[in-house]
Amino acid sequence: MTQVKPIQAHSSLSSSPHQTLQLDCYIYLDAGPFPSLAHLTAQVLFSERKLFPSEMTTFSPYPAYILGAACCGRGLMAILQPRSEYGHVGLLLEPKHPAVTDDAPTPSRVDGASNGSVSPLMYFKGIRELSYGATMMALQWQGFENALMTFAAILSLVRFGDGLVVWLYGGKELKWRAMGHWITGAGFVGWVAWRWR
Repeated sequence: MTQVKPIQAHSSLSSSPHQTLQLDCYIYLDAGPFPSLAHLTAQVLFSERKLFPSEMTTFSPYPAYILGAACCGRGLMAILQPRSEYGHVGLLLEPKHPAVTDDAPTPSRVDGASNGSVSPLMYFKGIRELSYGATMMALQWQGFENALMTFAAILSLVRFGDGLVVWLYGGKELKWRAMGHWITGAGFVGWVAWRWR
């Protein structure tokens, strides 16, 4: 019958970013006529990343959830009420295109402002906003702080780009709504700078 008797055990912990715990154990194997001393070594890799996201961050998670929920809200508005969302965004409705005849007037962007049609691209915008919000909340929940801030920085550039589009194509009546996009982009920049300071 084999008997295993522990004789000595000790451990050592490295100082690398991913902690490696080495366990050394000396055991006495009483097996048959030739007892022997065995040295077993086991290494276990530990990560500094904690299990629960709430334990990983030194900043409040609520801003990420609030901003993410706001993006999801805008996305739902674009999908459920696309016609109203044109004015909120700062763009004119798409001009209607009647049958082309020799005496038919060419539709203009001004005409499309009041009785235009909704482009399917507005639904794309809604899906885009939903994905932005869901990504922000998911990254915060999983505790990926650097990824969240990188995504927020990219999102700020998107808002500045949206504002430029509105400024160029929103017309005189809606051109001022570009400021809303730029203010939102500046808010994201400030949030990123505050958390990366």
